[in-house]
Amino acid sequence: MASDERDRLSQIPWKQIIGTRHRIVHDYIHVDTDILWEIVSVHIPELRELLAAVLE
Repeated sequence: MASDERDRLSQIPWKQIIGTRHRIVHDYIHVDTDILWEIVSVHIPELRELLAAVLE
């Protein structure tokens, strides 16, 4: 996604999403499963709601 797209959708937590992806892909041995579960159970549903609002 281009930087101007990220700027337009600034309410999306891009840095956190990208950082989480990098941690899972490149440093998976040190991933804290409790934090990962919080992301899956709390933050992803919040992100879905945010994306649904943006797409309306």
